Amino acid sequence: MPPDPLQRAVLRFGLEDPPQPAAIDSHSWADLLDWAMSHNLVGQLWIAAPHIATLTATQCEDLEAVFEEGAMPALAIEASALEVHRLLGDAGIDWRVLKGLATAHLLYPDAAQRSSRDLDILVRPVDLQRSLDALAPVIAEPAEPQAGPTRAAMLKERQVTDTRGVSIDIHQAIEGFLVDSRLPTEPLFAEPQSIRIRGVEMKVCSDAAMFVHSVLHSTSGGAQLSTLPDLGRLARRCHPDDAVAVALLADRSERDLFVWSLECAADVVPIPDEWQEFIAANQPSSARRRLLDSIHGSRARLGLVNVMVGEHRIRRAAETVWPDDEYLQFMHVTRMGNFGWLLRRAGQFLRGK
Repeated sequence: MPPDPLQRAVLRFGLEDPPQPAAIDSHSWADLLDWAMSHNLVGQLWIAAPHIATLTATQCEDLEAVFEEGAMPALAIEASALEVHRLLGDAGIDWRVLKGLATAHLLYPDAAQRSSRDLDILVRPVDLQRSLDALAPVIAEPAEPQAGPTRAAMLKERQVTDTRGVSIDIHQAIEGFLVDSRLPTEPLFAEPQSIRIRGVEMKVCSDAAMFVHSVLHSTSGGAQLSTLPDLGRLARRCHPDDAVAVALLADRSERDLFVWSLECAADVVPIPDEWQEFIAANQPSSARRRLLDSIHGSRARLGLVNVMVGEHRIRRAAETVWPDDEYLQFMHVTRMGNFGWLLRRAGQFLRGK
């Protein structure tokens, strides 16, 4: 569902002149706070609210309270990033900071404007296991087991939890919409830039790489709207002719998804003319657009399509139906229980949910 006018003003703040501030009633304010918390936008609302709404003293206190509550995880995330920097550096592993922590320090005048709940990093596929081993001293909860070795090999990321309780997502690839679709790795590591966290420099991807990633991520399953303010800012820092963008979008299927996703984003946040022209010049075919519309209209449908298409789909489907014992034990489910869950997901697909 498209954001309402006040939500839209929050998402677009800093990208265009804000509307004239207006009073907001208590019910609408409670809804706005809930929306901001659910989409990781408390920091953005904290900065934007005085410019887009006339708040009462009580509303100001509400906002300050949820902002302060959200600021505590950010401190833990930064501390965990410093440990990741030390451990991966000691292991000689080249890596990049991704998403919220990177954009908070790169795109916003106050890093607190970009709320984060976890730490995302990118390593090369050959370094994934080495990275997990290097981080072992600070891992409290290891990555979830997968249904089988084929599914594990094709998973784009591993999520672990460190001793601070910070979730660390270790990406070995950046997603397309299918389990086996991914952007080429090396352009993601090209032309790095740096952010400084508590006096320590850490590498992040180029503006073009982060922009392509944010566009694709904005329509992925479970994506939060906090990606859109990042996307709007990154769109102004890179150009379609950028060599990194060209390399990342060379594959037609990934370019189709990028254009489709960027069109969706452009309905909410303003996009520069050169990217609007790129959309117009690279429209997916009608059949491809219908496929994208259909798949992204339902998380169950997306999950089913991921099982049925792509490389090693027969092996992946077999592992899904008959998973390893380790997976069943972790999920606290029997084989019959797993089979029942699959039948319920199939029913959701048929109902279009």
